[in-house]
Amino acid sequence: MIKPKTSAQMRKERQENEDTPISRLCKEAQLKMESVTIFENTDMHESGEMYHFQIKLFFIGKGRIDSFICQYSKGLAHCWCHGDPLDYGVVKKPIMPHIACVLDCLISESDCLNYGFEEWAECLGYDPDNIKAEKTYNICKSQTVKLTTFLGQELFDKMQELERL
Repeated sequence: MIKPKTSAQMRKERQENEDTPISRLCKEAQLKMESVTIFENTDMHESGEMYHFQIKLFFIGKGRIDSFICQYSKGLAHCWCHGDPLDYGVVKKPIMPHIACVLDCLISESDCLNYGFEEWAECLGYDPDNIKAEKTYNICKSQTVKLTTFLGQELFDKMQELERL
């Protein structure tokens, strides 16, 4: 049974996310994020029991008008819960993702460029003969190229060097 996090746990987690190297780098670069909930993550082949978001990353104050848009998902325990969390009829509201968590995930996935599909699949427990797994690999590759172009090579490299969350 998944037990949602308490308000205190979520405040502590948000505070910890605000004080990470990747959060500080985002502030320095004036990188911001907007997110909205969506019904499903079309980039995932198994996106059932999760909360899904459309993410938009953008720079402020630099005269740039481009943005980076992707989908992001996280488990059901990442929600605000009103009432008994074990009651399936209870109102649960997903907690919007933090920019540090989203970027950490995207940067971690960028490692796919260092591997061919079969080696990547083996490392992550995917079946190398699965077409859906290959689709996921190709999405990661494409997304990494777009993210690198959006952030710029220097900022992307700085983020890759940071310790993962």
